[in-house]
Amino acid sequence: MSSDFPTRQLTTLTGHNGAPSLQPQSLLSMLQPNLTIPPPGPVHAVTYSAGSGQYILTGAADHTIRLFNPSAAPSAQLIQAFHAHAYPVLALAVAQSNASFASGGGNKTVFVWDTATAATRRRWTGAHAGRVNAVAWGGGGGGTGGQGGEEEQVVVSGSVDASVKVWDVRAGGGKAMMSLEEARDSVSSVVVVGAEIVAGSVDGRVRVYDVRMGMCYVDVVGRESLDLFPFLKKRGDYFLGCHCVGAGLQVEKVRGSIAELLADVQNA
Repeated sequence: MSSDFPTRQLTTLTGHNGAPSLQPQSLLSMLQPNLTIPPPGPVHAVTYSAGSGQYILTGAADHTIRLFNPSAAPSAQLIQAFHAHAYPVLALAVAQSNASFASGGGNKTVFVWDTATAATRRRWTGAHAGRVNAVAWGGGGGGTGGQGGEEEQVVVSGSVDASVKVWDVRAGGGKAMMSLEEARDSVSSVVVVGAEIVAGSVDGRVRVYDVRMGMCYVDVVGRESLDLFPFLKKRGDYFLGCHCVGAGLQVEKVRGSIAELLADVQNA
């Protein structure tokens, strides 16, 4: 193991307690009698900022997104809280410029946020018929999530309604550019690699959509496909890791074929 890889806990991200930071619930109730304060709950989404990964975003069951500076050890510094979700926040994705990020959750809506002002730039209300499980950026050139030196132009979302939708960040309309509905069950994760959208579904399949060619390649995993993430291997080729119930699989991006069984951990 590399000596640069952390082997101990570096910091703790606190404040996910069901109430906006630094304000007791009793005081909030007095100031805003009609305010419904969500109960404490789990953190559903965590992601680093783009580039050097200096900051961390979290999305929690208390309907709030929080931006932390984890370098302020032993307790990370809360920089900003983002309030617009009316239900738990389940998905986060940061644009390569770090100027914007996307979020989704239990209220069936996809948000695009201005990081500096904490205001929403886009809000696609009723984007899906069910909760939004995953969001990703794309359309900004080659590489993962648009890592080609250009600002990403689209947001991709996956939902429990078994659909993947593509949204134009520049347009002000509420209609998706594209709706991909081949999944037979909840879409649990989405990744954008260049002109390809890769979606993992609870129906046990990983689907690779080649947007330019209009093709869909299907990988039958056979068990619930829970998560996908990009990584580099073999002379810079992009692969996708698929974490399934009881197994870890390596999935080749280009053809959508299972390249190697990395682990088989029963009852994981």
